[in-house]
Amino acid sequence: MGKTKEAVEYLERLSETKIELGLERVRRVAEGMGLLGNKLPVVLVGGTNGKGSTAFTLSSLLSAHGLKAGLYTSPHLRRLTERVSVDGKEVDLGELSEAVLEVRRCTEELEVHLTYFEVLTLSAMRIFLLREVDVAVLEVGLGGRLDATNIFQPLLSVITGVSLEHQDYLGHTLREIAFEKAHILRSSAPACIGPLLNPNIHLDETLMKWALSAARELEGAAARVAPGAKIVKFHSALREEGDVLRLPE
Repeated sequence: MGKTKEAVEYLERLSETKIELGLERVRRVAEGMGLLGNKLPVVLVGGTNGKGSTAFTLSSLLSAHGLKAGLYTSPHLRRLTERVSVDGKEVDLGELSEAVLEVRRCTEELEVHLTYFEVLTLSAMRIFLLREVDVAVLEVGLGGRLDATNIFQPLLSVITGVSLEHQDYLGHTLREIAFEKAHILRSSAPACIGPLLNPNIHLDETLMKWALSAARELEGAAARVAPGAKIVKFHSALREEGDVLRLPE
């Protein structure tokens, strides 16, 4: 109980500090802990609404297909351990506490301050590496561009949709917010973008510009998620042919 109490009290102190967006600090600690370098396949799930349920569904599908899937979501409702699970089972508080204290040790060694969310993000990734999961599904915390999860290189990026949120941090227009979220997309990885919440507002030039650029570099094609829950065919450099599930709005 000693380490658990120490870790929980440490997190409680961090929860009282303000949000600090930026990747330099968290990247330094991640490097110090050996968490970077594409050691673990990652799926990033961002968006205004539905990102938590989408991340949960993805991890469940991966587990159902025989892959050992880690899932990191936020916030938690009742227990801190709700944030980190492997194959649908929450990690033990003792295991999470050890990971948190390891992150703290590294921050002290490097003289770097991390936020509550950043510490838990790195703690989750440490657990996933130690558990040797096949893939880690990470729910983006806030925005995307400067979110702690964005230090990892994804094999797939998902944006569920865009609407006004956290305007003090992300911007006051949908285009500004879409710009922040679009930064979880990579030219080296496929992207899945959900239906826009307001079809009359054209955000394609912000979001789809990134997806289309990625598709060109993959010699494939970018596709929007469309209503109707239909299976459609796609072609890409990763596979000659495959299926995409188009989700309903």
